[in-house]
Amino acid sequence: WVKNNLNKAYYERTRDKEARGETSNSGFGAKFDKMKTVFTTAEGVQKGLDFAASIGEKFGHIGQWKNVLVSGMCTVIMLVASLLLYYVSIRYLILAWGLNKFRKFYFKPNLVDNNELVDLLSRVPSFPEIERFRQIRVKGRRDGGAGDAVSERSIKGD
Repeated sequence: WVKNNLNKAYYERTRDKEARGETSNSGFGAKFDKMKTVFTTAEGVQKGLDFAASIGEKFGHIGQWKNVLVSGMCTVIMLVASLLLYYVSIRYLILAWGLNKFRKFYFKPNLVDNNELVDLLSRVPSFPEIERFRQIRVKGRRDGGAGDAVSERSIKGD
């Protein structure tokens, strides 16, 4: 996959250069272009892995009750779903889901369907987001009054 994308990006870049009249078929220019392509592809792969790790962390945070409101809502939804599956046959649920999907498409053909799971996960922080938004307490202040949490920049005096 990476090799195919690497070659694709390299050939697209060389085709664009040839269209502009900047040919560098040999020497340092060609090697530099290939290195740029490798770094661009590696950056794309790193972003994809970061996104996948972030999704996994968010599911873990739901299970660890880091965001109490979202975790409680998921617990209630799972409880209702288990009771529904206990009392109603799965055939009827699939039939109702399919009819609802066709009904939406028939009555509102221009409707943009959203992904509720992605909306839910966007409200749960991952580890880098928790670190980024963490508040730092000032040493020596124990009264808990206003200004208890201060950013790191104001502590250092920047």
